[in-house]
Amino acid sequence: RALPKSLPGRTHYSLVIVTSTPSPSRRRILLGRKHRGFGKGLYNSFGGKVDPTDASHAAAAVRELHEEANVLVDVVTMESGAVGTIHFTFDEEEDFEMIVHLFRIDLSDGKDDGGSKVTRSNLATASADFSVIRGCEEITPQWFADWRSMPL
Repeated sequence: RALPKSLPGRTHYSLVIVTSTPSPSRRRILLGRKHRGFGKGLYNSFGGKVDPTDASHAAAAVRELHEEANVLVDVVTMESGAVGTIHFTFDEEEDFEMIVHLFRIDLSDGKDDGGSKVTRSNLATASADFSVIRGCEEITPQWFADWRSMPL
């Protein structure tokens, strides 16, 4: 079942913030450097336009994260990582609104590290093989260990 058709002038997008927090002193974020299109040359989280065939906004986020970073998360986990919705409007285009559905997923490499994994009930977590994280022709993923020094 696909999402209902969006109203004219409104375009829905998904955006997934991917982090890894193996311990309170080790936090990092996965960003992708864009090679083309909107934001070319800049770093961003992973996501894109919600397709008419996507069953939900979370399903669109799952699809985009897999396409852009080769990270596969199930829809239920992605739904539990829903953060909120951001609405963008533009002075130059009064009849256009970008609606961004924001998600956050905290990845674990799946290895038992003696229980040092940070767990919070409000943080969606998933296991992933970090060695298979790779980009596509549109974006190259890169981990940043110091959140304060991310290239913005």
